[in-house]
Amino acid sequence: MKENKLLMAKFYVVDGVSYPAAETACGHFGKNGYASMKVCRDLGFMDDQAKGSMNLNSFLDYVRSKGHSAQESLFEVSPTHNFMQNNGYGVKFTQEEIDLSRLYLVDGISYTKAEEMLDIHNRKGFATMYAVCKVGAFKGKSERNSMSQDEFTARLAKLGVSVA
Repeated sequence: MKENKLLMAKFYVVDGVSYPAAETACGHFGKNGYASMKVCRDLGFMDDQAKGSMNLNSFLDYVRSKGHSAQESLFEVSPTHNFMQNNGYGVKFTQEEIDLSRLYLVDGISYTKAEEMLDIHNRKGFATMYAVCKVGAFKGKSERNSMSQDEFTARLAKLGVSVA
């Protein structure tokens, strides 16, 4: 199994981020979490009980027991650090995604309320969640209202996006 796929599984099993966040952290966009879920299931992590269930050493031992090579140094990275280290994998933003992620990360507006404010209907918060992930914020509620406007602008600049 390729290291990038193993890293997706690590982000889910060790770091406890969602399947879509794990994918985005590895540069897989638009898969709705199914690619990382498949990787986890292929490794034997069959349900949501695996999310955040292991420390790194246990995960690496488990992966090696399944016949995969796993160099520890490659997995000692957080989802955000991996995403930013890879320049967001060239992620592209719409103005709507910038606005949604700012509302959540800077203003502390919930996923669903942010969508309502921008007149987005029937997305149940998923549009905001994906926008937030595209900014490299993968920890859900713990990152709500976690950035100042300056920090948000700096994050976007690191991803090659200018904000007026």
